[in-house]
Amino acid sequence: MESLIQNRYQEAGRYLCGPARRAHERSAPVLAVSPLLERAGEVSLAPVWRKGGQMICRVCYEADGQKMSALVRFVRLGDGWHILSITQLGSY
Repeated sequence: MESLIQNRYQEAGRYLCGPARRAHERSAPVLAVSPLLERAGEVSLAPVWRKGGQMICRVCYEADGQKMSALVRFVRLGDGWHILSITQLGSY
């Protein structure tokens, strides 16, 4: 989120892999033009499921004054955990 606030869209992609990274790269010509977010608040993660090198967490966060939640699927690669997919659950 910090990379997106600071308009470092390309840098934000290094935390992604698989479908999330491909979608990020396809959107770059449009979304990398200006910051996607102005401000972010607290972010909390609660593990929901984990097996081997994959994990799903419920993530609650605040972006531009709106409280949101999502299910985020992570995969462990050689350089750490990366986001594989994000399913937005809506506001809370």
